[in-house]
Amino acid sequence: PQANSSHSMLFRSWMGFLGWFCLFFATSHLSCPWNVGGWAVLAANTHQTSHDGTMETKDEVSIQNHREKQGQHGEKYFGRDIEVSMYASWPRAYLERSDPHYTRRNAEGKLSLDMEKADSPEATNGNTIGDERRSSIQNMRRLKERLRTHAPEWEARRKDAEVDRKQAGETAKHACCWLRHGEEVYLDPDQYQPYEKGAEKGTKGQPDGFQSQKDTVERTVYSMDPLWDVWMDPDESDEESKLPALQKDPNLASMQEVKDTATAQSIDLPDVVRLHAAFGSPCFHAFHQKLLPAHRSGIVTYLMRPHHGLMGQNSDGIDTPCDVPNQDTLLEGQSDRTGLFGFGVELALKNTEYQAKNDEGGLEQIQDGVEGGDELVHDASSGVNHPDAGLLEQVLRLGASNMNKDIPSPQALDLAGLKIAAMVTNSSQPLEALETITQNLPFVVRGLEQLPAKRSVQKQVEALRSTFGDGGQFLLINEQAYPLDNLDVYGLIQFIADELDFVNSVRDSGLPEELMYKAIAVGQEEMDELLIEPRSQHLFLVNDLERDDRYKGWSRSLSSLLSFVMPGQFHPLRRNTCLVVFSVDPATLEGAEILTSMSTFLRRLIPVQFGFYLVVPDHLQILQQASSSSFESGRRWESLTLSDQIARAFHHIQDNKGGKSAFEFVVAVARFIIKNGVKDTLHWSEIEPLFLKQWTEQRLNAATDSDTTAGAEALLALKRGAGAHAAFAMTTQAFHKGLSQDLPFAVVNGRVLPKLYQLQYALSLCLQMQQDLLEAVYTGEVGENDDVLDWIFRNSVPKYNKDIMEEVEGGRRNSDIVINKKSCLHQLIPSTDYLHFPGSEEVIKLVTQLVVVDFTSEKGIRLASQTLDWILQSSSQSSRVAFLPSPSDETNITLLQRIVMALQAAPSRRAKIGPFLAGIFGNEELLAALGQIDVDVHTSDLLYSLVDSLGLNTNYLRNALSEHGAFSKTKSMETQHNLSQCTSKMLGLQPGVNAVITNSKIYPLSDSKLLFTSSDLNLMFVQAKMEISGLDGLLSEVLEHPELFKEQEKVYTADELSDLAWRLSYSLSNRPAPRQKIEKKKILEALNMVDEHVKLLNTTITLDGTHDLQILAMVDPFSPKARKLTTILHFLKGYLSVTLKIVLNPSSSPSPSHLSSFYRYHLPRDESEQDKIESVRFTGMPVDKVLTMNVDVPENWLVAPVRADHDLDNILLQELEEGETLYASFELDSMLVTGSCIDRSAKTQKDLTPRGVQLHLGNATHSHVTDTLVMSNLGYFQLKSSPGHWTLALAPGRSRELYTVPGTEQDASNMPTHPDVFERQILVKDFASSHMRFYVHKRPGKEGEDVLDDKEAESLSYLEKISRLVRPTKKEDERIHVFSIASGHLYERLLKIMILSVLRTTHTPVKFWFIRNYFSPSFAAYMPFMAEDYGFEFEFITYKWPSWLHKQTEKQRIIWAYKILFLDVIFPLSLQRVIFVDADQVVRSDLKELMDMDLHGAPYAYTPFCDNNKEMDGYRFWKQGFWRDHLQGKPYHISALYVVDLKRFRETAAGDQLRVVYDQLSKDPNSLSNLDQDLPNYVQHQVPIFSLPQQWLWCESWCGNETKAAAKTIDLCNNPMTKEPKLAAARRIVREWPAYDQEVRHHTSFVANLIRNEVPPGADRQPWNYTAEQIFLQGTVEHFEL
Repeated sequence: PQANSSHSMLFRSWMGFLGWFCLFFATSHLSCPWNVGGWAVLAANTHQTSHDGTMETKDEVSIQNHREKQGQHGEKYFGRDIEVSMYASWPRAYLERSDPHYTRRNAEGKLSLDMEKADSPEATNGNTIGDERRSSIQNMRRLKERLRTHAPEWEARRKDAEVDRKQAGETAKHACCWLRHGEEVYLDPDQYQPYEKGAEKGTKGQPDGFQSQKDTVERTVYSMDPLWDVWMDPDESDEESKLPALQKDPNLASMQEVKDTATAQSIDLPDVVRLHAAFGSPCFHAFHQKLLPAHRSGIVTYLMRPHHGLMGQNSDGIDTPCDVPNQDTLLEGQSDRTGLFGFGVELALKNTEYQAKNDEGGLEQIQDGVEGGDELVHDASSGVNHPDAGLLEQVLRLGASNMNKDIPSPQALDLAGLKIAAMVTNSSQPLEALETITQNLPFVVRGLEQLPAKRSVQKQVEALRSTFGDGGQFLLINEQAYPLDNLDVYGLIQFIADELDFVNSVRDSGLPEELMYKAIAVGQEEMDELLIEPRSQHLFLVNDLERDDRYKGWSRSLSSLLSFVMPGQFHPLRRNTCLVVFSVDPATLEGAEILTSMSTFLRRLIPVQFGFYLVVPDHLQILQQASSSSFESGRRWESLTLSDQIARAFHHIQDNKGGKSAFEFVVAVARFIIKNGVKDTLHWSEIEPLFLKQWTEQRLNAATDSDTTAGAEALLALKRGAGAHAAFAMTTQAFHKGLSQDLPFAVVNGRVLPKLYQLQYALSLCLQMQQDLLEAVYTGEVGENDDVLDWIFRNSVPKYNKDIMEEVEGGRRNSDIVINKKSCLHQLIPSTDYLHFPGSEEVIKLVTQLVVVDFTSEKGIRLASQTLDWILQSSSQSSRVAFLPSPSDETNITLLQRIVMALQAAPSRRAKIGPFLAGIFGNEELLAALGQIDVDVHTSDLLYSLVDSLGLNTNYLRNALSEHGAFSKTKSMETQHNLSQCTSKMLGLQPGVNAVITNSKIYPLSDSKLLFTSSDLNLMFVQAKMEISGLDGLLSEVLEHPELFKEQEKVYTADELSDLAWRLSYSLSNRPAPRQKIEKKKILEALNMVDEHVKLLNTTITLDGTHDLQILAMVDPFSPKARKLTTILHFLKGYLSVTLKIVLNPSSSPSPSHLSSFYRYHLPRDESEQDKIESVRFTGMPVDKVLTMNVDVPENWLVAPVRADHDLDNILLQELEEGETLYASFELDSMLVTGSCIDRSAKTQKDLTPRGVQLHLGNATHSHVTDTLVMSNLGYFQLKSSPGHWTLALAPGRSRELYTVPGTEQDASNMPTHPDVFERQILVKDFASSHMRFYVHKRPGKEGEDVLDDKEAESLSYLEKISRLVRPTKKEDERIHVFSIASGHLYERLLKIMILSVLRTTHTPVKFWFIRNYFSPSFAAYMPFMAEDYGFEFEFITYKWPSWLHKQTEKQRIIWAYKILFLDVIFPLSLQRVIFVDADQVVRSDLKELMDMDLHGAPYAYTPFCDNNKEMDGYRFWKQGFWRDHLQGKPYHISALYVVDLKRFRETAAGDQLRVVYDQLSKDPNSLSNLDQDLPNYVQHQVPIFSLPQQWLWCESWCGNETKAAAKTIDLCNNPMTKEPKLAAARRIVREWPAYDQEVRHHTSFVANLIRNEVPPGADRQPWNYTAEQIFLQGTVEHFEL
């Protein structure tokens, strides 16, 4: 009761909080810091009640006291504060949306959600569940609304926007608003007046057929466009503010991806008016004021279509909205900025071995324990030593005071994990304590050393480590696995919302609440893969491990599997444990490669059994016509295809010479085909010598006369038809088993292999299966006397059908007819109208199959016949079947259809209906006669005699078919009309289409190439039953406990329980799929076993909550994943009251980098907090440590700092004044469109990802906004975008010449039906990361061509080919392109000097490219002025680290990686060559020499390290050990300066090779110590390096002073011997550096004054005129931090 009261109060508070109108969510974003001894921990201000009902404990009192004492900006014991915020670059009004539910004002005048739909009787299902269900609905809605301001679920500008704009003309291209009403388009609000349907323009009135407001509101809300359908006016009050129910826009239906085809009853709507407008613009308000009243009065249906970007573009070419406040206004704190949640901030302790601090306004060198900083103050009044002070607080304080100490020893860290587990589980607020610990590890690990570790905790942790691995982690939500890698709260929230929808749908099914959780667990066990039985009498087995002599030395005992073998090797076991079966066309190159590979594997004694079917395409055509009688064994030999001839020859040899000789023959043919290729001219005459050789088993030139005669006779017999029937029988067997659908076809122990991975994957899959067999042998599941293959295939199915077993992209379409009680099918098909296996009518049916059949077509008749065959099989006893007739002509209702439907509805003798109907379909004469509308007397007599003979009720059938019967011709036509409309509306099936609905999944059969049989119905049944494994046990409990139902005295029939099973199966089939594949069952069993063994009391947190959402997590408190996860779990606990269980599994040897950073993750907290801020706050951070800041954002966010008062790369808090806070703001600049480009026509794995294909991303205004290149690594691509509707297209040129874009999944699998389609519409609509698949298809005749080849340019050099793809402008050819990267104010200062040195020595126009990721806001603001004053161009570029590529965690290593890993994709495709120059370099020579240098075919050029400074010999690691051996005499190059030939780099896929090697090596922390140098040097055997002349890079550390004079560039590389600070070295080494530095500092001051006076770049202003005399006269330069 207390919890419910608290929850109700919290919900009412939220109802008031959700007043988010007036441009929505004017309220600030929430995050409430609470300080624990000076450390900020984000947490909800919720009350935790102890078991005895009290509220106060030591930890809690201490925490509360300090929270009250310090507040948000109150007294702190030591340290300084850091506050970080993040905003979207789009205004708030652009991101927000109206809710599809209604909004009204409550009695207090506050806005609240209208929960009428959730409170309705339908929602509560008429039982006591209503409150709990409303609770889960409301909580989830509350959570999503809390994030909605920050989750841009934008409505796309769909095709109607393009049509409207085109109709409006060119002026609409730059309009903030335009409106379409009917065929009219308006740009000026003054020229528009709403008018009703059928009325004159400008008049008003109530249109006919429009529902009253009251009736409309009561309708179930339904919208095809649920995001931006109606603009809500906040100024209306009470009931007046209710809007009519949102309705589907009929003009948009074709553009919507409809997953649920069910629609509400049609309503005669008023005219649809679409307003395309930019929020905040004057025209929007003018149009809106007219449209909203007209919408409410029923004159028009008002649909809002917000748009952006029609007024211009930003520097990246991304559209910007109309009337957007500029960045400066946003930074001044205007309310229109959109604060964001769902990001993390890390403050990492920085390695200060080398000086990286700017000396402008700060100290030059920072060392540990800097004197003169703030001392750590231990306030005696703070309560640290108070008896009530919490243990955790004391640990944090002690750790903070010991920050000058090193990280504890590995042994101490191992014990620290045990101490953390005990401290968390003993806390009164364990979740808050765990969050505090994981986010303040630098303090925690230094403060735990004096605490003892408990022996009991050690036993528990060791048990967990031995079972789940050291530091093993996982996350299960309602037993659904969710990945912890790249965890982002937006994707997780959507997953949870879908899961709660599933839970509520289970509740809606009518299941008793007491069985709810058991229903949620149904189908949760890892579904065994459906295996195909490939064996048959016609399968040719190449070898038999159990009988062949070649394996006679191997052990037969299965126990030998338990012996050790090297990883990746098979056990030499003389048992058939893995069967690999191929179906091949022997006359194709693919088939030939497979047959020769089998022969190779056989010689190598691979312990795998191989078999194959030789499939003849001509035979398949005969079989697909369902007529084997057309096969002619005596066809002329010359008319046969080569495939048929080879197959016949194979069987002829097998019948006479044995299988070994037959296999040797097809292998010899295969080798001949591989050697000579498959040509149109390849003829039997070339194969015939191989046949004769195999027949005589001798060389032809040594054959005797008798051998020659025998060969001739064999050849004559072959040409007369020998082997023909056997060849046809083998193809027939493969066809009926479904193993000939896509040749070559492969099955490994019943598992179908992807075509592109057959040869590569088959053996590795066998190896994996041998490990599975080992486990079965160990547990005794398989014994020595068992046949292993029989055990493997024990639950297999006899046939494979791709259309049934493979899911279509996006999931197979489901029908909701089972849960939609108002649907037409519920009225047309009573629950009793099903056919059953005879005698099983009272058995509960787990599977319901609706067969949609056209009784007037040949295919329909066959489908009905096969269905009856299926229902008479004993295996169908758990299924029920109903026919739904669907003739192509509604007036053509045959007597056969009427008979079937009448008997399907027969009230008695139902066990005899199936056999009777099967008898009709088995009688061809009777079946043909009944296929007419009317029949003669003879047919009628024949029919009723059959009825009498089988004991059916003749009178019932006569009456039903009579003129006035229920199934008369007239009534059947009426019923059929309604049924056809129903199946079209509810199932999306047009008349005449045959289909099967199994439970809720729809399987259309019209396009199937296979012959549909009863085996396919069995396949659907088995698959459906596997998806609901455990449902039968649940239904048994329902029967055993009728008291659980509200109507306790009611006895539920088998039909009613079958309906319940059907409803539950629908819910299960629509459940969101697990995001991660792990063995959940084994994990849960192992966890329970460990808990029973050692009682995980000190390692487990359990927090009770709702049963609707149960979360189990295992975390390592030392891992980076835990620090984010704990905040998210805290967030979920506060909003959804989840049942939460966290098991702590601390690592015994955590990474030092993980223990050297503080972390905060920003999520909204309890709205009851008084102080609400929009930022992450770090309180009490150490003042004498150098910190570096990193942001942790979702995968599809591109962010950049836009405000920073200090150097975020080198934060030294002692430089702040007492009480001063360091502020930083970041901006979400772009959202990424990422995906994989897949060639669906590829024949090999290599061709699957079409590397080099160019993609353009555009919108309705600009067809080409950004571009990129497809990587060969997974076909990956990424493009920058902003919210809205975009077009992803193949770039004009070679990409379009070779490829097209299939319009549908079906097109993607076959030849595209629209060969000239090159684009796909996509929608960027929310913050959650997603990864799309962009399918392309090779044009016919282009299959062998590569996108980088150009037959028209064969006369050009290979290097010039790629230049034809992207032709640079003349201007770009003349420029020098330089790119660089820097982080921190010091390196930005050095970078300015480098730029100046380039400009002074290079006499050609220069364009600089800067990798944006780590530059400060001050540098970004300064650079436009420098470019303007010094006459150069620049551009900021960026590329988001792909999620699949192993990530670096240290900022310096990330910067190094950006120098090398993405060179092929980070620059525009038009750029052909670029030079990298390090920021700390001074250039002394013209870079045009490098721009024009011949690299001799290498993709890039580096300068080798100098070796003439002998003092450094001990540091030259590349001359000893591993590097010396690996380089094999090649030089080791320095990465401070290099030239990249981007043409050659892309052409040779150098970037792909670098990424592959990096991904392999970087997982070892000891590899790639100097990543940007080690990687290109390591792979130079594969990706060659051209060595630049030595004078192009001089570095004092490695080069002697005698070569300094000739140096063309001087690099200020670190000296590992002296560790001299960077600035001191610069002044000493580079003569011109002080002058450059003075000039740069003067210009920086000059620009700062311009910015301070709000002078923008490009404005008329005083020119920059720098002279040395000015420096002398000025004397000193006033430092001004930008």
